[in-house]
Amino acid sequence: MSHRLSPRWSSAGFVLLLILTATVQADPSPQRGMYLLATSQVGHPLWRETVILLLEHGPGGSLGVIVNRPLEVPAEELLPDLPGVRSRELRLYFGGPVGRDGLLWLLRARHVPDGAKQVLEEVSYGSNPALLVERLLAGSNDSEVRLLFGHAGWAPGQLGGEIERGDWRVLPADADSLFTLDSERQWQELMDRRQQRWVRYRPPVKVTTPTRG
Repeated sequence: MSHRLSPRWSSAGFVLLLILTATVQADPSPQRGMYLLATSQVGHPLWRETVILLLEHGPGGSLGVIVNRPLEVPAEELLPDLPGVRSRELRLYFGGPVGRDGLLWLLRARHVPDGAKQVLEEVSYGSNPALLVERLLAGSNDSEVRLLFGHAGWAPGQLGGEIERGDWRVLPADADSLFTLDSERQWQELMDRRQQRWVRYRPPVKVTTPTRG
């Protein structure tokens, strides 16, 4: 005798299957070398469409720099006493509202210079001007260096709370997107990239629907 599924049970099974195979968003946990992409949830205009590179993240708090806010001031005007800068076409960036008088730099190079910290593969950062000058004089291309004034900081647990609230989206960073994407398009392009990282969850269970005689 053949068994035919009741329309009611067929519909229920179909809905259940849709739920179990729903597309979900999987953001990685924040850590050094990740991007933070500001969402519309962040109300302050300072953070609108900002891209932040996390330099440090741990129990003691978090440190990052905004990487898509170039300053319309030549480096030689703000750093006139820094040898090696005057003859280079280096651009300055607003790194964040904390310690605006402090200079941080990002360098793209195969080897991490002594005194610098690695944040990504082939990318390191530091705050020692002398070390930066040494790298410039060693022949680093202008496009491989970023100078940033100020940074962003979070107290222990603060960043995690903001992410849970929906203020930030998290995405793995890389040297190419950091140094080659146009600043005006960087936020949107990284947001688009994040959308493409959606994963489809398919549980390793067999879903069966009841039969009716």
